[in-house]
Amino acid sequence: TLLLWGLVAGWVVRLALWGYGQVRLQGLKSKARLTDRPVVHWAEAIGLRRAPDVRVTPHGAPFLAGLRRRSVFIPAGLINREGTVQILVHELVHLKRGDLVTRPLERMMADLFWFSPFAWAMRERLDYWREAVVDEVAADFTGDRIAYARALTRAARLARPVTSLPVAAFILKKEGTLKMRLNELLR
Repeated sequence: TLLLWGLVAGWVVRLALWGYGQVRLQGLKSKARLTDRPVVHWAEAIGLRRAPDVRVTPHGAPFLAGLRRRSVFIPAGLINREGTVQILVHELVHLKRGDLVTRPLERMMADLFWFSPFAWAMRERLDYWREAVVDEVAADFTGDRIAYARALTRAARLARPVTSLPVAAFILKKEGTLKMRLNELLR
């Protein structure tokens, strides 16, 4: 009985944390403003049928969100700087791959098995390799791996002051994650 109560308590905590993340995500999305940044060219090149909206957030990291109307959210500090195209292409590749659907499923499975260190390790590895694969494809599309690496570094630096980002955000959890991704990209 005690074990069952412990499992249920863990699920309740994970559900509460998910709810808190969703409230923060919706708050950030409500503060975002639509921009006229063109992404149709890149969306067509990647193979998307419909280009998403581009919205500017006050802070945080770039991310993709929306079920009915998908949007790419870019922080104000990145929208008119060198490397914006690389960040937009990165998010479009996530959209093309279906990561907007698969990532929440992966997170749900990890939350269901919250008690297993294996589930948390798999979640972390899936997050890393998803980003590494998207980096590879996006760098090929943009044609300049060095510029792409600079854009990733700039996005990570800009997102760093925000201590916790929404669940859907592009998050660099460990110190070595960015370094590992850049090494993989520039290899």
